[in-house]
Amino acid sequence: MREFEITEEEKLKLCRSIEKARLVPAPENSLGQWIGNFIDAGAIVILDEVCEEISMEGKTSIEAIPKKGDGLIKIKNTLGQFKQIDHVIRREGKNELIVEVKWLKDQRHLNDKGAWVLMMTDILIENKELKGIIAILAGPWEAMRKVIEKRAKVIIIPISNVYNSLSNRGINITIDTSRNAYENPGETLNAMLNEIENKTRIGQNLLEEVGYEILSPYKSELKEKILSLFSSPTRLSLPY
Repeated sequence: MREFEITEEEKLKLCRSIEKARLVPAPENSLGQWIGNFIDAGAIVILDEVCEEISMEGKTSIEAIPKKGDGLIKIKNTLGQFKQIDHVIRREGKNELIVEVKWLKDQRHLNDKGAWVLMMTDILIENKELKGIIAILAGPWEAMRKVIEKRAKVIIIPISNVYNSLSNRGINITIDTSRNAYENPGETLNAMLNEIENKTRIGQNLLEEVGYEILSPYKSELKEKILSLFSSPTRLSLPY
């Protein structure tokens, strides 16, 4: 079983984030953000593994950025604006693929988050060296799948997979269906932060551990989509 160790620098940064999270006035929003943090952390690990495998197989030399601890990535769009990108895959040192990772608790924010993924098309138009977009989408995204698939290679992770992995670590997420909101978000958030903190004290990274468990079943699919974009003679069809 893979071990997810945490460095002293990462430990200090994470502990500061936990302290701030315990003081937030809106725990429901913070709870959703921390669930997204698990998925983001897992995405970095999975992308690194897949890129390493592809490179070792000799198909091409690639790497995913940012690495842990790196700053944000921003790439210019057709309006000359620099937009934040979740991840870029580089081949031979050149940016070639965009990878967007998005967590969606419910469909209230489906259009907003979906629009952000679709906006990546504008970056492809401006940057001709980019061959395409991969969207890793956790949560209830099915209603927008067909629209996004016109612009990107899509991997959808059911929301039950996310909650089950958290539940395996004693973090039980329950939804008040009448309000479509988390039940007892403050208590749930504190329980989550306690689990993260406990693991951190013994030098383990719970964010990466859970995130990896959530995303690892989709590793081969992700690898296939990366290779298909690299091997394609043309870029994804863009709505010029």
